[in-house]
Amino acid sequence: MNVSNVLKASILIIFISVFLNSTGTLTASTTVESESLIVNSDQNLQEIIDDAPSFSTIMLKPGIYQGQLIIKKPINIKGKDRGSTILQIKTNPNNAAITLKSSHITFSNLTITNPADGLYTTAIRVNKPNCTIQHCTFQDTPIGIAVWNSYTQILNSSFYNCSDEGILLISTSISTSNYNQIHHCDFEKNCDAIELQHSSYNSIKHCIFKNNTHSGIDAICDNNNYNVISNCTIIDNIVHGIYFSSSQQNVITNCYFSNNGEENIVFAHNSKKNSVLNNQEVSIQSKTESTNSYILSPSNSTSPSPSSSDQNNILFRRVKDFINFFEENILKLRHRFDFF
Repeated sequence: MNVSNVLKASILIIFISVFLNSTGTLTASTTVESESLIVNSDQNLQEIIDDAPSFSTIMLKPGIYQGQLIIKKPINIKGKDRGSTILQIKTNPNNAAITLKSSHITFSNLTITNPADGLYTTAIRVNKPNCTIQHCTFQDTPIGIAVWNSYTQILNSSFYNCSDEGILLISTSISTSNYNQIHHCDFEKNCDAIELQHSSYNSIKHCIFKNNTHSGIDAICDNNNYNVISNCTIIDNIVHGIYFSSSQQNVITNCYFSNNGEENIVFAHNSKKNSVLNNQEVSIQSKTESTNSYILSPSNSTSPSPSSSDQNNILFRRVKDFINFFEENILKLRHRFDFF
């Protein structure tokens, strides 16, 4: 192999390594499970977790499990099925039933609830990156899952009767909640199904938002940027389908909207450069100054009428036009991604 080929191969290996590290996603399936433990509901689950080796699997037999949990090691906790394996943990007000203080923790096949009082009472609080919650049900708690870090995967799960939020993605001055995945989840009869606070680069796909008492997706505060919402059904929510405040470069695509109380999509408070493409039955409201981009399909969808503060909107008539626009501007975004 000549020097040129060696150099090319080295560059390729470095690029692949950087890309894989940048994705930050590592689920339990990529780890080696060192041991499996079978647990009954009359045993002390916290003690078993504390004594278990890292990356072991704790199998919960059907039953009701109580007692607040703090998990400080990578571990897999699985129920037989979510209908019969229930973590019913009541805490003091504004506390979390389960706190994840390690990366690479997986919860699956469980129903989890925290019926305590308090606006910030939570079923699961995620404090570290790269955790996975899948095939679980969250109900009868103020907040189902509060994600205070990045690269969390929430998959194939259901959220019912969460009096504040089903899922909260929140960044602070000391931690960021970015690059999270919420896929194939159902949200019904919560207040906000998903709330974003300063949370960017998240993927929300193939979810159903129905009959929530406020909004399907509520991106409050500011700087909820570069999120992708796709292939979702967003219907019969009392106030908004999707609401963005002071946020940019979000994409809403291939979603179905119907009968959301005040509006299907709202861009407020100087939201700019957001894109809405190939959705069904969508109507959009731009409040205050807003320069966004729309592809509306089918023809019965409606866009906001341009105003003096909104005359820079770009109405894409075809997906190809949007792709060309995106390619022309991708170089402006590359500094946002670790793998470029």
